[in-house]
Amino acid sequence: MTNVKKHEKLKRATNVVCKQGMIPFPLSDTAMAIIDSVVGDHEEELDLIYAFREKASQTTEQLSASSGFSEEKVKSLALGLAKKGLVFNQANSSGLMVFRLLPFMVVGLMEYMFMGELKGTDKEKELARLFEKMTHDLRDQTWRNGTTALINSTFHLSVIDADACTGCGTCEERCPTDAIKINADGVARVDEGSCFGCGVCSRFCPENAISLKEGFRKVFIMPPKLRF
Repeated sequence: MTNVKKHEKLKRATNVVCKQGMIPFPLSDTAMAIIDSVVGDHEEELDLIYAFREKASQTTEQLSASSGFSEEKVKSLALGLAKKGLVFNQANSSGLMVFRLLPFMVVGLMEYMFMGELKGTDKEKELARLFEKMTHDLRDQTWRNGTTALINSTFHLSVIDADACTGCGTCEERCPTDAIKINADGVARVDEGSCFGCGVCSRFCPENAISLKEGFRKVFIMPPKLRF
């Protein structure tokens, strides 16, 4: 894979990530920019992501065969991607380590951006801007016009601190799924059934009035045009 230029590695790796989950997300320059920012100069991580192209869940041995890396190298790279929210690792019934490439919208990436070592840094701000652009573009292209529902597994739910909320409307404006509205009392309210758990509202709330409640959920959000 050394003869493949980084841009091509980035393109094909991002394409593999975007195809995970029940509904594939379109490959875009913004999606590539997010993966590029997350991976940085670690081109071998792009090679390992590409190794998931045929199967999203693989043992260390399988990943070694599909990537061409040694099992020791696979473990090192996969654990690095796990810290960045792109890979989930667990032991199977036989006790073997299994690595799974996560869907692009999974909240693990949000944890890496908003709650990990990047919190408060310029890189976190840049990633948040890119992620917000991508989710809004995706929303307008495929969800809002009634083409597809938004389907995802998430580990978080936005929770509003009513005492801290000033009703400024920042969260309502930025929410990609219209899950937050300012009610008649001038306080933000979250529709749990429409909350994607992405964390964008929490990141941009000027009063720090939004936290992310942990708990696995499956989200199925119908397009606005198909709601009755």
